Amino acid sequence: MNFRDFLSNLEFKTFETSFKTRFEIAAILKKFEGVPVSFTHQRIVGNLYSRPDFLLKGIGLNKFSQWIPTFIAARKNKGILVEHGLSPTLKKIKLSDIPILTHYEKDAGPYITSGAVIVERNQRRNASVHRILRIDENHLTLRLVHRHLYEIYNDAMEHGEDLPISICMGIPPAVQIAAATSLAADEYELEFAAALNGGELAVYDGLPESEIIIRGKILKDQVHDEGPFLDITGKYDIIRKEPVIEIEEIRAKPDFIYHALLPASNDHIHLMGLPRLPFIYEQLVKFGVKPTKIYLPPGGFGWLTCLLGISPDLKFDMDEFIKAVLKGHYSLKKMVILDDDVDLTNATEVEQAIILNSKFTKQNPIILEGIKGSSLDPRTEGDIGTKIIIDARKPKDQDHMKFEKGKIPVPSTFFKDIGADGD
Repeated sequence: MNFRDFLSNLEFKTFETSFKTRFEIAAILKKFEGVPVSFTHQRIVGNLYSRPDFLLKGIGLNKFSQWIPTFIAARKNKGILVEHGLSPTLKKIKLSDIPILTHYEKDAGPYITSGAVIVERNQRRNASVHRILRIDENHLTLRLVHRHLYEIYNDAMEHGEDLPISICMGIPPAVQIAAATSLAADEYELEFAAALNGGELAVYDGLPESEIIIRGKILKDQVHDEGPFLDITGKYDIIRKEPVIEIEEIRAKPDFIYHALLPASNDHIHLMGLPRLPFIYEQLVKFGVKPTKIYLPPGGFGWLTCLLGISPDLKFDMDEFIKAVLKGHYSLKKMVILDDDVDLTNATEVEQAIILNSKFTKQNPIILEGIKGSSLDPRTEGDIGTKIIIDARKPKDQDHMKFEKGKIPVPSTFFKDIGADGD
């Protein structure tokens, strides 16, 4: 499925009027969060991944229960990249032709937030998403988090070389999801995307089909202020000196559609958080505990809180269980272990389970101090912070009636039979 196929599967709220790219479009995206929005005259779309089912549609899934096994299978059986040569439909444009948005009041300027940065150096290939600030018509800077692209960039720096890169926007949903997934250093995200896409992915001179492609190089000897930028937690990230990208060429479809991804929105939360679920699941299965449910709720920004539904019959060593979860996702700050009959997507039900099922003692909750956390947590100091683990499962050695949920015994077809199933 390419980008436009994906758009055709969504129902948009459409605006014919033109709006300012500074704040106004961002405000509309925030107002209609959870609803895909199209600014037809300006050829801008947003909120494309603002609900989990939109991500499922993007890779041809029907049920969320398919998400984790699909990811695991795709990592084990990489897809094939089918080369089609240079795309004949792309025309040269200027950076000023792209309607890059300024999102929030104190942001440093217009930011590209949906672009996949693709690089290849010495047989190492990587595709990843980074926020990218427009400096001027020919230069950008990006927040280079200390992961795989940073390692490749450092290798180029050590050899006194610039690093050629491509920034692809308006990409197939499988590529958007794969580029947002932190894989191992020897895994290539486009091959992973091909697997998510059904086994194959069309590439044009090594790049996925895109609405816009910026080709350039990360300069070996130039940095620029990057930030402030409102990150996923809704708080401003600091100003840093980051590498400068020199633009060499920009090509786009003649009628290109710009994908605007609003920071600190459900778009941001789902694309960043949902790909972590399979990693947590795999680590727990290796440990010997197969969780029934895993969820990174929006209340924890899809990143810092992890809810786990566990069968009451499972017994395990709590310390080793915690280590397994953290190996799958070390950034989390809060972990809650619940019975598998709790709806993890229902915040009220989760809170009620915590309040009614937990007996708070010196052993519960567990507090971990002086441990590696997330740079997104403002209470960390040099990436070192704290974590809390709450065991909110019902006790097995007490009167079952004290914890039993009340039910109204009507048939499952009752509301359909009385014509009220759609209410």
